[in-house]
Amino acid sequence: MLKAYRGWGGIPQIFDESKGDWAGLRAGLKAVTNDAEYAACRASTVNAHYTSPEVSTSIWGLVAELGFSQGIAIEPGAGKGQFLETIPDGMHVQFTAVELD
Repeated sequence: MLKAYRGWGGIPQIFDESKGDWAGLRAGLKAVTNDAEYAACRASTVNAHYTSPEVSTSIWGLVAELGFSQGIAIEPGAGKGQFLETIPDGMHVQFTAVELD
């Protein structure tokens, strides 16, 4: 299930009470979160964004071109783990990933 996670940045309309066509999904989200969790999801819409595999793969390629082949990487906004998932074969990385959502 986490593999399909994209963050709330792509669908901020789910939190807009004036959007009646989102009422069902909004109600479902409210049913599985408490008030603080719902507020945190809503607040993250301005900074929660999905990184495509093409972007993360390109960044790893650049890092490799700069000479990195092993070491430590920290991802403070990991989302579903796109950067972890696209580490190139043969690159040895100790990876720490953190995600607020």
